[in-house]
Amino acid sequence: MSCLFNSLHFFIPSMTPQQIRDRICEYLAQNEPVIEGIDTSVLLSLDGPADKYISRMRHPSTWGGAIEIQAACNIWRTAIIVQNRRGSEKSDIEFVPVKGAAQSSVAVQWTGGHYEPIVEITNSGSPLFPDVEPNLHVSEKDLTCDHLLSTRSSSKIH
Repeated sequence: MSCLFNSLHFFIPSMTPQQIRDRICEYLAQNEPVIEGIDTSVLLSLDGPADKYISRMRHPSTWGGAIEIQAACNIWRTAIIVQNRRGSEKSDIEFVPVKGAAQSSVAVQWTGGHYEPIVEITNSGSPLFPDVEPNLHVSEKDLTCDHLLSTRSSSKIH
């Protein structure tokens, strides 16, 4: 599974990474807007036929990127801040919904070949599901992506 979809799963725990991927692919297949003023099928066809792009993106090993991040923003009406940490480049890229205001905001880190969720521990629930109380019994060691993903599937972060 692509690390982007694993990272999004951290913020949308009610869906598996594959369900998130499938929802994004359905959004793209329905030609929903990714960038205002540009037909999504035209945007996707810059990398070959749009239907082939979507077909490839449905495979668990295909990496997601900016198009999928923007689609996620639009679907879940959330801002996604990508902290670009490639080499000496240090910048934040903010993706926002094309229509309407973002109702929440989350962050992921991009190292040039890998996405990681940026974990903000609060007492008021998860960013996309404010009525869900997080488990606050975590140590600094527990905040690695591999540990979070392995414990998330078993039940709670310990």
